[in-house]
Amino acid sequence: MRLDDQDDRAWKALELLLPFFLGLIFLGLLLSVLLSLWLGKRLAKPILALASAARSVKESGKPNVELSSTASDEIGQLTRDLNAMLLELSQLQGNLESMVQIRSERLSVIFELSPDGFLEIDRQGLIGYVNPAFQTISGIEIINLMHTHWPRLLTLLNQQLATGEAFFAKELPTERIFKMHTPSLKTILLIVRMSPSGSQIMYLRDLTKDAELQAMKSAFFAKAAHELRTPLTSILGFTELLQKDPAKTPKQNQVFEIIFRQGHNLLNLVQDLLELASIEAKPSQVKNQSYQSLPALTRLIATELKMPGDERQLILSLEDHLPEILLNTEQFRQVLSNLWSNAMKYSALGSPIEISTRTREQNGAWIGIAVRDFGIGMSQIELEQIGERFYRANPAGQVKGTGLGIAVVQELMQLHGGVLEFESAPGKGTTVTAWFPSTFSNG
Repeated sequence: MRLDDQDDRAWKALELLLPFFLGLIFLGLLLSVLLSLWLGKRLAKPILALASAARSVKESGKPNVELSSTASDEIGQLTRDLNAMLLELSQLQGNLESMVQIRSERLSVIFELSPDGFLEIDRQGLIGYVNPAFQTISGIEIINLMHTHWPRLLTLLNQQLATGEAFFAKELPTERIFKMHTPSLKTILLIVRMSPSGSQIMYLRDLTKDAELQAMKSAFFAKAAHELRTPLTSILGFTELLQKDPAKTPKQNQVFEIIFRQGHNLLNLVQDLLELASIEAKPSQVKNQSYQSLPALTRLIATELKMPGDERQLILSLEDHLPEILLNTEQFRQVLSNLWSNAMKYSALGSPIEISTRTREQNGAWIGIAVRDFGIGMSQIELEQIGERFYRANPAGQVKGTGLGIAVVQELMQLHGGVLEFESAPGKGTTVTAWFPSTFSNG
């Protein structure tokens, strides 16, 4: 058979099979297209359903209820779970809103009934809430404050300040006590605090009655102390003469010693009361001030503190070349003497007492004189009450005192712009530091 005949038969066979192959290819393509469309719809259905549920949540806060109730596949279950979660969140939101409303109503009633004044300044500087007590205390009508800028308030306060009071500057003070006419003369405490939201809350308290009672109490103490000092001096003088009487019996001598000792305690109390009354009478100034080297002055006064026959060791750790401090020498002598006296009272005989200088940087430069003893120390409760008038730590012990020594020291430190700092623990002694601002000037 020739080669040409074989080629002809092959081509004829190929021509017969070609439509069949083309049909198979077309069928395969058609099936692929149909399958793609079916899969696309199958995959798009849950996505469209989820999108519909999300759109429903966005618009109404609730998912597609029809879908969640009719669909039985995963999307339906997801939508039902989402619906349940939203319902729970809605209930929680309702509860929170109810709690906030109740709390707001309670606070509103509290502020309305409060005897202290409250005023709110928002972040834009506008005055918002003002309670009735603010008007009562300040004498400024609320209608003149609402929705005005806070400098308006300072202007009204400055117009009513008592003679001699410093005007309010452009910035609100954190805390201040001042006197103003409302129209009656009042002593007022002003405190300003920043809230977490950025607004400011101004608080007013009327201290007029407290100031009057304090003045009456100080006047009474001063009068009583002055009247007691003369007869006490006479009693002590005659008691001392009786002690020198050679004819006295041992029993009489014991009685005379008790009278003399208790008389001295009472005289010390009178002296402390007179000192406090003198300080409170002129609290705004310290006379006879001069710049002094605190270490040098402390070293000089310390030589006068040690009593004859006292075996306790005085340790001086004073750093020279510190900046000079503006102070009253005699009043600083009293500060150091009272601190030394306390250290002696609350430490055993022979126990050392250390006087040292300290420095620190805290809102400016400070120089301190620290008096440290190694005695009985104080508990945290005692530390919180130290400085209160007539309060004495360990009153059940044998320590003598009037409970006014530290109060006097605190008053003197305030006159010099200083503060007292206490460090103590039971059985480990006490350290009292008198801090003076190195740049303080009373002029």
